[in-house]
Amino acid sequence: MVSTPNNPLQAAIYTRLNAFAGLTALIGANQVFDYVPASIKPPYVLIGDDVFTDNSTKTESAWQAVMTIHCWAAEKAGSKTATAILDQLYAALHLQSINISISGF
Repeated sequence: MVSTPNNPLQAAIYTRLNAFAGLTALIGANQVFDYVPASIKPPYVLIGDDVFTDNSTKTESAWQAVMTIHCWAAEKAGSKTATAILDQLYAALHLQSINISISGF
């Protein structure tokens, strides 16, 4: 059985987001998590749930991945910071190539 690509894909996204200057300028260094420690205060980004669907054929292996990424900001009114974080998440990930290695592919 072929393993799912969720761990390598999450690791690649985590690495990409932590290295993306536009995002770290807004949230600070090391503020991307898959589990948020109780001591962490916003702003931060949380890599949440994922769903992987096997779209393989008889001749090719393929997966469809849907990952939820949350941003948290601590504004008392409005969502200016959250919107800026979302803009940087989009810039960091939309239509970008990420090289990952997945066993079984």
